[in-house]
Parts: sequence; structure tokens; C-alpha cells
Amino acid sequence: MSEPQTSTSTNLTVDDQKQYDVMGFLVFRKLFSSSEMVDIEAAFTRVMEKAAAETGHDNTRSLHVYPITEGDDRFDQLIDDNRINDIVEGLFGEDCIYHSSGGHLYVGNSGWHSDAGVPGHPGAHMAFYLDPVRAGSGCLSVIPGSHHREFHEALVRARASGIYDFSSPDIPGSFPLESDPGDVVLFRHELLHSSWGGHAGRRMFGLHFEASPTHNWQRYHLMGVNEAHLPYCKAGLRLYSDRLVDTAGPRRMKRLRKFIDMGYHDESRPPLTNLYYAYSGNKYGESANEGRLSGVKVAP
Repeated sequence: MSEPQTSTSTNLTVDDQKQYDVMGFLVFRKLFSSSEMVDIEAAFTRVMEKAAAETGHDNTRSLHVYPITEGDDRFDQLIDDNRINDIVEGLFGEDCIYHSSGGHLYVGNSGWHSDAGVPGHPGAHMAFYLDPVRAGSGCLSVIPGSHHREFHEALVRARASGIYDFSSPDIPGSFPLESDPGDVVLFRHELLHSSWGGHAGRRMFGLHFEASPTHNWQRYHLMGVNEAHLPYCKAGLRLYSDRLVDTAGPRRMKRLRKFIDMGYHDESRPPLTNLYYAYSGNKYGESANEGRLSGVKVAP
């Protein structure tokens, strides 16, 4: 396929919106400067080093920390950043939702899979790679258009029948999204994606956004995603820390308002005070364990 367009601007064009709707991804080149990335990388390292020390991480399995943005208040600036908000509001509207975040130290390949999105409900995984990643050395690969239900289901049937091997990079139509620190890779949660050949311990974190639900089925599906896939919601805790809510300006509060109104910050829920971790094996879906990080607190 021809090279999809990339952008250095957060003023989304009609073509940007079409590409995201049709192909399921966008790449923003050099959205953050080298000096900004030094600060962001330092915040990532502070949180992940504490998590790695507590869990005995030895670079033989992938380590995931949720929600990483709550572990260091430097990430608050990222959630508030006008560039990020311009992008998600341009795609999903001014009432779109900031959902969650995750920090990752990846080991091995991740076969073809999609994230825990709501089929047919627009959302985005906004990925920040803190190491240069290329085709065959850990960059995100996608199957453009595979977020569309009929195409997605056809690919899943092809896997079930043995036509396609989702543990192999060689799926027809796949496309690598190479990136450098400072780039932002944005993709639909339902989009089939993978990563191949990267070094052990490669670093990435992601922010997750959703369009505001307009139908009850979308609302219920989002609630199901929370309870099934966010370990702190599984534990009955609040979705956001008190700090994130109490220090929110008007634009951040727009991002948080929907889940607050849905009861995810009610006093009946214990406050989010610690981060959570999960391990996964070298093959995507091989879950090892997950739990609360007693030594990794939410930033005051």
C-alpha cells in the first residue's frame, strides 16, 4: 500500500479524519520536542523502576503498570496538553473522555490482537514509544481498516480456519508504523496490531480516550471494559485519583466528567491510592499474574 500520511500539526484536516475513520490510525511526527521527551521519559522511568523493583522484573516477561499517569504528576501536564486535547477533540468531539493509561516494558513479540475497545464506538490508544522502533525491531504494525466489524470478523475467521497465523508477522496488508521518541502513534482500539523483533525491555506508554457514549449500549460496554480489564476497577476502586480530579482545570474536567457522572468517582468507591501491575508472557495473551503495587503510590 502507499505511505499513509503523517502530520506534525494537531489541527486535524478532513483527510486526517478520513484516514482515522477508514484506516484506523494516525501518526504525528515530532509532536513533542527532545527536551520535553527528557522530562516525560524521566517520569516514566521513576514509575517503572519502582514497579520493576517491587515485582522482581528480570526482562524475561513484559511488565505492565496501570494507570501509569497516576504515578507521577508530570503526566498531568501531558493529559492537559493542548496538542493532545486538540487531536482527541478533533476526532471525537469536545465531550470526549480520558479513560486510562498504561506503562509497558515489552519483552518478545506481541502477536496480532486488538485492545479492549467497544466495537463500533470510536476511541483511541495514543502510544508514546520512548525508543526508536522500526519494522522488525519493535514498531507497531497494523492491519489498516481492521477496526471495521466485517473486515475484523473475516480476519478472525481466517485465523480460526488456519489461513492466517496470528503468531506470524506475515499477514497480508499489514503495515509498520515506525516511530521515534517525540512521535505519537494513534490507533483505534479495535484495530488489529502487533509488534515484532524488538529488544527486551523496550519502553512504551499509552493514553486511552473514548468518544462520549450517546447510547446505553455504549455506556454499558464501557462499564464492562472497566470491570474486566482495569485491575483497580476490578478491585472496586475509583477510576481516577483524587489529585487528578481535584487539580483539574476546565479542559481536563471535560475529559473526566462522563465517568465521574457514571459513578466511577463516587465516595462509595475506595480512593485509588496505588498503581497496579500485570505480567504477560512472550506470547500475547499468556497472562502470568497481576496485583496491587504496595510500594508504587499515586502521586500526591
